[in-house]
Amino acid sequence: MNPIKAIIFDLGRVLVQVDFSRGLLRRFAAENEHSDRQILDQAFRDPMFKKFSRGRLDAETFHRRLMERFALPVSFTEFKKMWCDIFSPMEGMENLVEQVKARYPIGLLSDIDPLHWQFLTENYPILHHFKNPILSYKIGALKPSPKCYRSAATAVRQPPRFCLFIDDRPINIIGAKRSGMHTIHFKNPIDLSKRLEKLKIIG
Repeated sequence: MNPIKAIIFDLGRVLVQVDFSRGLLRRFAAENEHSDRQILDQAFRDPMFKKFSRGRLDAETFHRRLMERFALPVSFTEFKKMWCDIFSPMEGMENLVEQVKARYPIGLLSDIDPLHWQFLTENYPILHHFKNPILSYKIGALKPSPKCYRSAATAVRQPPRFCLFIDDRPINIIGAKRSGMHTIHFKNPIDLSKRLEKLKIIG
């Protein structure tokens, strides 16, 4: 019998493409760090970025401190555009989400700040499939905190052992496993589709 009763998706680089070398996020990287992965990892080690993503700083304060830190004369309106200039569609994922949703409850667990979330919900219809998303800036915690996985499981009304979590970052997969979830390390939509078919989630 399939023990999986709900599917929980990560957002960035799973449901939508994210290019951290664009926009302002690249400024969080050290001079010798140029790859998307290096920039991402450096950003998630940065105390100010973490506070913003955990809801400990409001957007206006984050903007002011970031402008002071990097000596950038950018208005808040322009800053929001630059800050969100990292996303693009993940080809094939909306269809895959629709297939999963037709058979299972689905959830969303994302490390995200309020500006990115507002931009994505206004511009990416794929997010309309998720009715009770668990967002780091709302719950005050970032993956791989156990609180994130507990909250996501509660949102889909299942114990963690009946949840399948899909994420692109190995550290988040490890955290989900420690919380008792089944996991898939996301590589691309084609690979995910094949793995979900093998588990008889779709197909």
